[in-house]
Amino acid sequence: MKSKKKNKAAKKNSKPTGAGKSLRKVGKGIAKLSTTTKAVGVLALASLGLGYLAKRRSENKGISPTPADTEEIE
Repeated sequence: MKSKKKNKAAKKNSKPTGAGKSLRKVGKGIAKLSTTTKAVGVLALASLGLGYLAKRRSENKGISPTPADTEEIE
């Protein structure tokens, strides 16, 4: 009988570490949610993102250009 030797280089560490471990936990938690709950969560995140972008845009409109920006370049 031939003995099969496992190549150590081919064997990879499949255990996640750090952020990968946390993301895997989150993924398992999301998988347990109903479709409706997932849809409500996505809509809430989208509305928060759009609100943040709208707030940034309105804050940037109040800034007046500096005199160096308005000078004509010769």
